[in-house]
Amino acid sequence: MSLNFGMRCSTVLPSKPTLTEQNLPDQKGKVFLVTGASGGLGKLLVNILYRQNGKVYLAARSQSKTDEVIREIRSAHPTSTGELHFLHLELDDLATIKKAANRFLEKESRLDVLWNNAGVMIPPEGSKTKQGYELQYGVNNIAHFLLVLFLRPALEAAAALAPKNSVRVIWVASSAADAAPNPAVDLTNMDYHREEGAWMKYSRSKAASVIHSAEFARRTKGTAIISLALNPGNFVTNLQQNMSKMELAMFKLISSDPINGAYTELFAGLSDTITEENNGGWVSPFGKVEKVRKDFVEPELGGKFWDWTMAQFDHPSIPVARTLSNNDSMALRTLIVGGTSGIGLALARHIAAASPEAFVTVCGRTKPANLPSNIEFSPIEATLMRGIKQWTDNFKDTLAGRQIDLLVLSQGTSNFTGRDETKEGIDRKMALHYYGRQLIVRELDPVLKQDAKILFILNGKEGSPAHINWNDLDLKISYSMSTAAKQSATMLDIMVQHYAAAQKEKGNDKRHYAHVYPGGVLTGLTRTWPWYMRAGVKMVGPLVAVKPETCAQLLLANLEKVTSAREKDGQFWSNINNEGCVIKDKAVWNQSQRKCLAEHTWRTIDIALG
Repeated sequence: MSLNFGMRCSTVLPSKPTLTEQNLPDQKGKVFLVTGASGGLGKLLVNILYRQNGKVYLAARSQSKTDEVIREIRSAHPTSTGELHFLHLELDDLATIKKAANRFLEKESRLDVLWNNAGVMIPPEGSKTKQGYELQYGVNNIAHFLLVLFLRPALEAAAALAPKNSVRVIWVASSAADAAPNPAVDLTNMDYHREEGAWMKYSRSKAASVIHSAEFARRTKGTAIISLALNPGNFVTNLQQNMSKMELAMFKLISSDPINGAYTELFAGLSDTITEENNGGWVSPFGKVEKVRKDFVEPELGGKFWDWTMAQFDHPSIPVARTLSNNDSMALRTLIVGGTSGIGLALARHIAAASPEAFVTVCGRTKPANLPSNIEFSPIEATLMRGIKQWTDNFKDTLAGRQIDLLVLSQGTSNFTGRDETKEGIDRKMALHYYGRQLIVRELDPVLKQDAKILFILNGKEGSPAHINWNDLDLKISYSMSTAAKQSATMLDIMVQHYAAAQKEKGNDKRHYAHVYPGGVLTGLTRTWPWYMRAGVKMVGPLVAVKPETCAQLLLANLEKVTSAREKDGQFWSNINNEGCVIKDKAVWNQSQRKCLAEHTWRTIDIALG
């Protein structure tokens, strides 16, 4: 056993609470989720959060019991402008976790703090989850791990907008975690075929959460999410309901008022003294950051335990979401054209960091510096149709039968020159922003998965019937910088609807086509501008624009939610804004308009190809 003196001492001699309802700032605008919120420390924590105007989701099994708690808390704080919502969650059945997460994600696009508070302690001998896991391991650790994976998009969306270090995942452990031996999890005995005592099983389940907290911190580095494990202290709550009378009597001797445990959780979730330096760390009673046991945060054990846990979700009764941003076990294949800088590169880095087993290819003229090992570079001349055709032929050969899950087309340019034709007779801006993108989609069609997502990043907000000249689609007569930008955006709007309609006619409406409006983003596209304009952007840009990394986080965090909602309505195309949400009231183009543009597009491209 590898004991940690600090972890043990803080349980017997806890520090005084430093964050309580008396000095907690207003929480208006924040969204919280607390598991096990119908009683014990969870109920006390929710009471404080609501008192300070927070919106709180109470995740619990019993709606009637939780509704009574909600009425009680609302009655206690009649002037609060916060919100309380019941969220049905059964942690002893992993098959229900996705449903609970989806219900939350249908209502909220962000989650500021997730408290994994619920737990069981010393249940009757032989107690198991629906999937056959020892009940304490299943509820205290495995189910919460899965919940975190499903809610990660909402956490990342909040992290992209919220103050630094404020978005957190809190794993409520126990002083019992330190009683676990080294190694704290025995991967050769996870089913306990070698029997261990009830208290040891409880200790291992709590230590497991500390290990997952540290590993989650490592795997989400760079997303601005803070992950912390904690020991709330010793209290008599409904958690001790299965103790014997003797055990309970002894436990009461070292127990204190449960409100102090809520203060510990409050500190971990909302104290502004916690920073990135504490990520993956340990909070002791009643609100103090301390060093965690070294073997709990050791990367080798953390990685192996993470992989073991992920492997459990291949069980046929557990519908794990295979989404772009929350499943590290899925080897997604992503191709980003124009991914050598700006938004494209930020997307590539984000996907590669979130899913280490993913395959990401970025294409452009120049290879970016310091690419992670799971991002490949492929050179392409994206202004020439012949160059694109040659590149797509070669790229398809390299796939060796594998298919693409996500295709992102973000190539572009920004300059103040007039119409600048390539040697193929196409304006250079329109070749990058429109024609080249269509050729890539056409040529890669055979290697796109049936349910692939295709994203055109340009200006999904600008397209409009007023912004297209049907008599001069390639703008040989009426060209200007403004008309080229508006016409290209409108033509992309029409083509995403064309692709969606075409696949529906073939009875294969599974792919999703989206035109994305990234908003003001600080990219390198201004490098060709006059010096005085670059100087202006340098001064004003940070005030009105966001970093590419923020744009990438918002888009990926909400992509699955947005596309799923549209597909439920039978729509396999979307226009997405800079917050990762659907742009409503976009023009719907009729079949004649879609056909006219498609015929023009393929004719122009085929002429260029010769």
